[in-house]
Amino acid sequence: MVPQNAGRLGQWVHAQRVHYKKFKKGEQSQMTAEKALKLSEIGFCFDAGDRFRGSRTSRQQDAEEVQVPIPEVPPTLGGSFY
Repeated sequence: MVPQNAGRLGQWVHAQRVHYKKFKKGEQSQMTAEKALKLSEIGFCFDAGDRFRGSRTSRQQDAEEVQVPIPEVPPTLGGSFY
């Protein structure tokens, strides 16, 4: 989790969450389904409160709301660690 007061990264994370909320409401936003998918694929948490409420993971919920498939296992980058 990145707090809002964590400098430029915190500001960027906050902006992504704001844009995503607007996108879900159908309002004008810089967020697109493709951006939301890419952020979800890397484990971005659109609703920081979900981490503390014990509900389904934000990643699963966001994928369902955007209506794009999110793989359970991230793709490998080639090769093996063994």
